Amino acid sequence: MKRTDSVNRIVLLTVGLALVATGGYGLARALGVTGEALSEGVVLTSRISDFVGRNSEWLWPLVALVGLVLAYLGWRWLLAQFPAPQQVHNFDLASRGPGSTRMRAGSAARAWAKDAGKHSAVSSSRAWFQLEPMGPRAEMRLTVLDNGDLEAVRSHVEGETLDRLRLSLEMQGLEAHVVVRLQESSERFLQ
Repeated sequence: MKRTDSVNRIVLLTVGLALVATGGYGLARALGVTGEALSEGVVLTSRISDFVGRNSEWLWPLVALVGLVLAYLGWRWLLAQFPAPQQVHNFDLASRGPGSTRMRAGSAARAWAKDAGKHSAVSSSRAWFQLEPMGPRAEMRLTVLDNGDLEAVRSHVEGETLDRLRLSLEMQGLEAHVVVRLQESSERFLQ
């Protein structure tokens, strides 16, 4: 188990136990289990109530700010539990001589996106490479006009642009994942 996992579990266990204890005490007090005097008594002392009453102009905005900061920290912690997939930064291409050739993955992804965007039905395209356990995988997001021929776009991307990408990277087994989003065409509103 990683050190961060054990720290996360300890913090969550501590916070959870504190919340359960506080809730259990409040419930026991409300139900009268702790005795008649405590069940009918006030939770906050008069000093605390007076303090809150005297300083309500700045106290409640401060409480709201602290709540927002805690919510933000909780959100950041939650995002850290689900790390984003690793992106590929460089490709080392095979060479026939004593040197080596390295291609930036971002350049190859931009070239593939530009190549796919040449189709007349494609209004925008974005590509990148993710690192998977079996090797790199090409990812693309295409926006296609809804009056465009999706089958033609598919054959253009799968049959032409992806083949050129695989050939340029010397990776014939490169897998690709393409997500297509439809965009309304402005031609629809012309009369």
